[in-house]
Amino acid sequence: MSGKTIPLIWGALLIYLAIGLVLVSGQPVETLYIEEGGVLRGFIFLPLSSEGVAEVNLPCSVPTVAVYPEKGVPTYTLNGSTLQIYGDPNTNVNVTFTCDLGNVSTISLTLQPINQTLNIYISQSYTVLGIYPTPEEISYKPGYVYLGFGNLSTSLQLELAETGLPGEGKPPAPSQATTPTTPPTTPTNVAPKEDYTLWIIVVALALAVIILGFLLARRNKKAPETLVEEDQSIIDYLKSMGGKAYLKEIREALGLPSTTALRRIKRLESMGFVKTEKTPGGLLVVLLRK
Repeated sequence: MSGKTIPLIWGALLIYLAIGLVLVSGQPVETLYIEEGGVLRGFIFLPLSSEGVAEVNLPCSVPTVAVYPEKGVPTYTLNGSTLQIYGDPNTNVNVTFTCDLGNVSTISLTLQPINQTLNIYISQSYTVLGIYPTPEEISYKPGYVYLGFGNLSTSLQLELAETGLPGEGKPPAPSQATTPTTPPTTPTNVAPKEDYTLWIIVVALALAVIILGFLLARRNKKAPETLVEEDQSIIDYLKSMGGKAYLKEIREALGLPSTTALRRIKRLESMGFVKTEKTPGGLLVVLLRK
């Protein structure tokens, strides 16, 4: 290990410990579930200010929201995707909402900077085509891909494509998960005394990120990949179709699984052989090099 690597490791650990401190201090937390069929469900833990006011921009326009206070009876106004809440000063509220992103083969989602913790669970019926900025944590849950952000301070761009795989392991509906007879709470509000679980998770996450960085760096040093049989089959099929075809047509004609077809096409696109276009009929693949 070089002399430059050790300071980087300690720097990463300090960053994640700082994130942990923010989590324990009662920072807002937003959790989004992107379900099969373009349904987005959201759960937000939101502290009110010393004046008893909080404002949040929801990721989509919703007809109604449900607000559950820590105490008292809050009021709120909903204007499109902007939600303003008024309640008891220095208390917390939980917000739930549901909206429809559209039952289409590709979904583009933009989230404004929220300066708070963001958790996104994406149904396995979608494949992530692009995301910016890079999540601080990426993992696989039953039926979902999990993306975690400790403090989202820039606009989030997320693009998804339909894979055709059915979703599994759906979480409970908002009414079941967030409508208890007593005010809902969240574990990120107050850290229990003498509980070091959070610090263990933070350190483990930091080490995982460092290891992942080394693995990606080694992977990027490998020689460029060449075309394999599946790549050539896709190119030959596009030639036979006059140079363009939809993703669905390609995977049906070649008998490829949805995820395999999409992965090979994105690989060909990165190598400059094809380009993809989002259309109302689905993902269109256009041949550039024969």
